[in-house]
Amino acid sequence: LSNALGERMAAAGLFRVFAAHVNAFRATTKVVPGLVTLGSDPDLEVKLAAINAFSAMARSTSDIIVVEKICTQLESFLEDGSQGLTVAVIRAVGSAAPASSVPKFAEWAAEKLRMLAELNIQTSVQNIGEAGLVRRRECAMCLMEALQGMGAVSQHNVQSQVLRALETLLKDESLLTGPPRELCAAIIKERKGAVTHSPLKPPQIDRRASLRKDGGQGAGSGGRTGGDGSAEGSREEADQGTKTAQPNRMAKMMNLFGNNSKK
Repeated sequence: LSNALGERMAAAGLFRVFAAHVNAFRATTKVVPGLVTLGSDPDLEVKLAAINAFSAMARSTSDIIVVEKICTQLESFLEDGSQGLTVAVIRAVGSAAPASSVPKFAEWAAEKLRMLAELNIQTSVQNIGEAGLVRRRECAMCLMEALQGMGAVSQHNVQSQVLRALETLLKDESLLTGPPRELCAAIIKERKGAVTHSPLKPPQIDRRASLRKDGGQGAGSGGRTGGDGSAEGSREEADQGTKTAQPNRMAKMMNLFGNNSKK
């Protein structure tokens, strides 16, 4: 590993680009180990670059083994406890989960965001001072934005976790205030409708049956009138013409057979 900060930063950026263009084998044997090494770098900027690369890989990969490795590494960043790393992981998860083709990643992301929301509430009620409150508010805002993006995930169990996390954010009035709090409440209302109700199809109306019913009522009250009456009259005339034409064709056929027998 290079001692130059610029080279390590450049390596993390290259891994982010490579993540979308390598197969599962190279991802597990080359890219992930390299990002793990960069993730343990003492410099915060290098760690943040590694988190962004993991997020890009989560969006592009469809391999469950790679996804599991990504989840493990993102959890290790959260265990660090740094405010900067926590916010970076929240944003990375919020952007990657809706685009991921692996359902397990969205499930893990929703559960992790819910747990972080609960932890943020527990920490905010403690005597953490003004600086600590500012950090908790920043974390709450990032969580709300990430959870809002999770609305694009159609999995019911994911939406249930998202709804619980959003409701948790509103428990402490000191974290979300003003327009952000109103937005969070609006998102909750929308999510509740999506989770508890399934879209209903509008009733299908049989227009022909309706016309026949209207026509029958018209006949009982003195005959059909208007466009519907003309259509019904035309059908009746056609039926009578068909009935008249059938005996005529039968008579012609009998005459034809009679002439042939005489010959």
